[in-house]
Formats: sequence, structure tokens, C-alpha cells
Amino acid sequence: SSPKYLEPMNHSKIPKYMAAVCREFGVDQDTVLTKSKRKSIKEPRQLFYLICDLNGISASYIQDWVEKNGGVKQTSSTIIHGRKRAMLLMEEDPDLREFVENL
Repeated sequence: SSPKYLEPMNHSKIPKYMAAVCREFGVDQDTVLTKSKRKSIKEPRQLFYLICDLNGISASYIQDWVEKNGGVKQTSSTIIHGRKRAMLLMEEDPDLREFVENL
């Protein structure tokens, strides 16, 4: 089956991924969905993007979800860059890697 076919099913898991990230980092969803560049807010947001990506959710689905949930509209390039940064964070931090892999 193609990724397009999978997206609607996985799309329903976005709130679960956001909740897990918020629990792990001790931040709330409204904070994560801002455009803050503070490391303590930016890193959970980037990991959220990565977790969605690893589960077959496209940048456009993430954009729509963020906007519908009161977040600031993100460009696809911002989301893609965030995922790349999150991959680097996972390489540096085994606990983070374990968190992402266990979701």
C-alpha cells in the first residue's frame, strides 16, 4: 500500500505523539506549538515532527494538525529541517533515541 493510503489512519495518532512528547519534556501542547526558538521548546517540537515522519505522517498533515490545534502555521521546510535536527539529537542522546523508538 502507498503512503498516501496510510496517512489517514496514522493521522489519528498525532495527538498521542504530541501527548507523549509533552509528558517526556514536561511542556504543554500550547507551548510546543508556538514558534519559540528556546531550546527547551524547539527540541520537543522537532522531535514531534520526527515521530510523525517516522510513522508515515507527511509534513502537510502535520501543518494542518498544528494549525487546527491553535499552533502557528509552519512551512514544510521548517518541519523538514526540524526532523533533521531531531535525528541529530537522537544520535547524541541514547535516552531520546529510546523514547522515540518506543512510541
